[in-house]
Amino acid sequence: EYAFLTDRPVSVTPMPQSLPPLRRRKLAPQRLTIGLVGHQRLDKGYQLAPEFIPQVLHKHPQAQFLVHQSDATTLTEVTERLRALAAGEPRLALKIEPAVGKDWFAVLDLCDIVALPYDPQRYAGSYSAIVGEALASGAPVVVPAATTMATELQTAGGPGVIIDAWNATSIAAAIGAAIGDFANLSERAHSAGQAWHERHGPERFIAYVLEAAEQLGLAQLPWWSPRRLLRSRR
Repeated sequence: EYAFLTDRPVSVTPMPQSLPPLRRRKLAPQRLTIGLVGHQRLDKGYQLAPEFIPQVLHKHPQAQFLVHQSDATTLTEVTERLRALAAGEPRLALKIEPAVGKDWFAVLDLCDIVALPYDPQRYAGSYSAIVGEALASGAPVVVPAATTMATELQTAGGPGVIIDAWNATSIAAAIGAAIGDFANLSERAHSAGQAWHERHGPERFIAYVLEAAEQLGLAQLPWWSPRRLLRSRR
């Protein structure tokens, strides 16, 4: 589409974001930590969390939740509802503070499953960096249908579960399905993480850009240019 609109060649570069360490999740941990992480907003389904979290905890005794909200000033009423739940539920932990760099990667490392119950209309054409970071870390993901995240999940070999509809019941069911199939999904997620590290990251991005720049420069040289002839003999 961009090539059509600009009448210029367009290619897709590796993602330049820093990547978390890859970790193989345990196949049968006594506790499975489901993470809701990052900057929580309405379009990320944060307001639905007080509804679907109790549903998952009730049906799955091995589950526990880590809810990370990087901006304490956003949707405070939802955070207070979660605080009230956590006061009587030891399997719900809240982390209301920014996390960047190694601290952010440490948050991801605490998660066995990363749930991204985002608005499918908002993310039909928008991308989430967190889904890439979660896959790079080796964690299975739960993502909404008909979104770029669902497409990425399919491309990565299916290391996760699709949410059928944007409501608390469907989100809880998808998370439950990920818990039930965790051994299989964690193996797929580890393979997806290895592939992600091979394709993406700052070093891959820089190498790609330099190679593209060199190819562009060579294309503009006449065929008899010594630089172009030397390049063709490598």
